[in-house]
Amino acid sequence: MLLFLLAFILGLSLSRSFIVIGIIYLIFFLWLCLHQKKKKLSLLSLLIFAIGVGISYIHISYNNRSQFDGIVYEVKDNYFLFNSGGEKLYCYEKNHHYEIGDILLIKGKSDKYDFIMLESDFNFNNYLRDKGVYKELIIDSISYKFKTPIRLKSFRNYFLNKFDESTKVSIGALLFSDHDDNELSTSINSLHLYRLFSAGGLFFHAFISIFTYLLSIKIKNKWAKLIPFIFLSFYIVISFYRFSLIRLSFIYLFKWINEYVFKKKISYINILSISALFFLMIDYHLVYQDSFILGFGIPIYLYFINNSFTFMKKWRKRLFTILLLYLFFIPFELKYYNSLSPLSAIYQIILSPIFILFFLIGLFSLYGIPLYGLANIYNSFLSNLMKSFTYISININAPILSPLMCLFYYLLLFIFIYYNSIRFKPLKKLFLTIYLSSLVLYVLPIKNQLTAEVVFINVGQGDCTYIRYHNSVILIDTGGLKYKDLALDCLIPFLKKKRVYDIDLVITTHDDYDHNGALPSLINNFKVKKTMTNTNYKPISFNNIKFTNYNNHINESKEDNDKSLIIGFHLMNKDFLIMGDASIQNEKYLMNEYNNIPCDILHVGHHGSKTSSSYEFIKWLSPTVGIISCGKNNKYGHPHQEVITNLNRLRVKIRRTDIEGSITYIAFAL
Repeated sequence: MLLFLLAFILGLSLSRSFIVIGIIYLIFFLWLCLHQKKKKLSLLSLLIFAIGVGISYIHISYNNRSQFDGIVYEVKDNYFLFNSGGEKLYCYEKNHHYEIGDILLIKGKSDKYDFIMLESDFNFNNYLRDKGVYKELIIDSISYKFKTPIRLKSFRNYFLNKFDESTKVSIGALLFSDHDDNELSTSINSLHLYRLFSAGGLFFHAFISIFTYLLSIKIKNKWAKLIPFIFLSFYIVISFYRFSLIRLSFIYLFKWINEYVFKKKISYINILSISALFFLMIDYHLVYQDSFILGFGIPIYLYFINNSFTFMKKWRKRLFTILLLYLFFIPFELKYYNSLSPLSAIYQIILSPIFILFFLIGLFSLYGIPLYGLANIYNSFLSNLMKSFTYISININAPILSPLMCLFYYLLLFIFIYYNSIRFKPLKKLFLTIYLSSLVLYVLPIKNQLTAEVVFINVGQGDCTYIRYHNSVILIDTGGLKYKDLALDCLIPFLKKKRVYDIDLVITTHDDYDHNGALPSLINNFKVKKTMTNTNYKPISFNNIKFTNYNNHINESKEDNDKSLIIGFHLMNKDFLIMGDASIQNEKYLMNEYNNIPCDILHVGHHGSKTSSSYEFIKWLSPTVGIISCGKNNKYGHPHQEVITNLNRLRVKIRRTDIEGSITYIAFAL
């Protein structure tokens, strides 16, 4: 069954960006089957693969509808997902009261969504696509056709409000996988221990194991194993049908039936494979989601490890399993954090029992045992404990692995495990050396040491320019948004992807929030050695890069934008000019004051506003490229058509962060 599961998953993967990986795996997979002379098995697997490919291209969509009736199947605070005749739709509704199971009649129209995506921020477009949601429903009116009588969301909110504010967030994360922030969740995030808050499987198994053991003292194992599962059924429902809990419940019940009805005729690996195929037949989009990949990948991975190292002593096998499990998680850790925390596996082992107890306190509170005060005290204890752990954390910054690199990574890992399991030392050592060398080379900032780079970072409606020469980094402006912490959500993940550990200097061109708003958070959460503003700017030469401010009349200007620094520098055989929010008045001053300002790449003033970038000034500068930093569909109408016309008339290539995202220039600098 595992072979069929792999064939089906490969087929489903080919409709996405994993075509090369799918083909490579398919060739290897077919070669393996034919090599073992199992032609019938190979042909059947190939058929299942073809079915997977066909299913992955099926998208139900109805055009020109103005009325949609269907069922709510997923709810969040400000939106819900709606299934109407098989078509899955995203519905934005702030602070709504709809519940899973509500049947609604919605009047409106559907259209393709296109959410704003900032540098290194959570990609909501991909999130919806991976769930099989391809359109947004623009709502005119909503009416109930059936209102489910059990209002789980209301009950859940009623329950969580019994705790203090901080504990409410922690219990919500533990029991229901909510994602609000508090002191505890911030510490967990910094230590890369997200699995402690999303470890539904760990808590589920812990509860079942503890109460099965206690019940088995008095009653038969058959019922001792079933009663805790029945007890958990209410929690599974109230948790909004979390896939991790549904998956675990299904597998646990399957194992129980196999043990006491089928008399263990089905192997554990087949139970996992059949369960995975069952869920994929219900919704094949699960194959693109980490909850499915990790939910089935980890137990299958552990199954093979446990069956491959029977020759090891128990304590050595456990340590080896923990190490191999951490290595399995590395691509996901890079995906979530853009860095690795080598100590996270140790912290996970130490803290898991403590968090299991916290989970049990929350669970029994959910079932009506008033442990709210104890939960508040325990949450405070955990917050202080986790804060102390953050002082001894080690993070190694690196970008996410590409699909092809993931393929290479897991191939090396599994080859090493295989040769280690058969105790073939020469090849085991060879592949261990290749594996560890590849990992070390990937995380070391070798590329930084050999190159220079300028990135006009996509921070939405604002400016932020990243300048790196070898391992030295300067930021000109930081951007700033009122509705999100730009430093935590965008800038710091970006810097980690670039394998940067500290910023040598941050220069803010002037005192506008969209240019310096993220600076306080950046200083609080990342190492910034020095800052300069337009009021205390001094000419600097940094690693032989001279930064020149051309606006010498800052103190004489009355308008804030006219006080903006205008910074030029030469790097990678190109002259860059950063205009900040300088106006046409500043441009006139520059043309009068200087005979010439070298400029190949112009960071267009004031996000492309018509108050900057006059035709005469652009002609005088004669740049080859004009970079416009602005927010997608911004309320100011940036860039203005007059600016676009000026640039086009002068044959200046236009590049925009709202269209391209972050814009990068990189070259060797030996």
